[in-house]
Amino acid sequence: MLNKHEKSLIEDFSDFARSFLPDRKEGITKAIGKLLYLTVAVCFIILSILLWCYFGSAKHQRAIIDSVRERRDNSPSVYTLFKDLKEENSDFTAWLKIQGTNIDNPVYISNKTDYYKKRNMLKKHSRYGALYIPKENSKPYSQNTVIYGNNISDGSMFGTLKYYRNLKFYKQNPTVFLTANGKTETYVIYAVNVVSEKEKKNFTKSEFQGKTSFSLWINKQKKNSIIDTGISVKYGEKILTLITDAKDFDGAKLVVSARKLRTKERYNLDVSKAKVNWYSRHK
Repeated sequence: MLNKHEKSLIEDFSDFARSFLPDRKEGITKAIGKLLYLTVAVCFIILSILLWCYFGSAKHQRAIIDSVRERRDNSPSVYTLFKDLKEENSDFTAWLKIQGTNIDNPVYISNKTDYYKKRNMLKKHSRYGALYIPKENSKPYSQNTVIYGNNISDGSMFGTLKYYRNLKFYKQNPTVFLTANGKTETYVIYAVNVVSEKEKKNFTKSEFQGKTSFSLWINKQKKNSIIDTGISVKYGEKILTLITDAKDFDGAKLVVSARKLRTKERYNLDVSKAKVNWYSRHK
């Protein structure tokens, strides 16, 4: 049972709440004013909740990534780190890092199409998703390894991959580091393309009929590349393809293509002659 004080509080609150509700006795003008006030108040509350969810998810995602990066930095070895991450999520397969960007993330693979596009590394639903190798890439780490990531506005996942549309940035950061199967391999970027959803399929091939087929595939990428990198690619060299969404047109995809660094390039890689490709359709 409520005491007199509690009943009084409830009655006062009820009177206060009713004062905001339209009353026909007050006249149409005042009733409309109250209705508008209530509409604005409800919209404000809904917007506040949405903003809280949006920024709350961003904070949560940063915490997840910061935590796994800290574990990486403090791990005694790559083997130990990979073993631990594999035990936590059997889909874990590699680690991708690109200097000068926010890309320093674990990579996952699933037999479900685009599973990690809307799920994070913990398999929880998230607009951030995770970096992942698509189901169609049946032979990763062989001829062409394809990695997808969402283009997040705060720079998470592949949100900073767009930096490679800038010539100066490319010259300063031409390489990509992929750690998989117990070793880290360095790749040098040879092409940067913006393509349609349909054209994207041409970049995800993992098998080629021979040297001629491979050469035609590479030459088309370089011809349409935003940047003329001057980097050659030989048949049989391992390829790494990074793909994210772009805003150039509906369904646009940014594709950054790299090949494994040659032994002699480890000490004398030179991209100083790279230039904007004025013949590219993306100029």
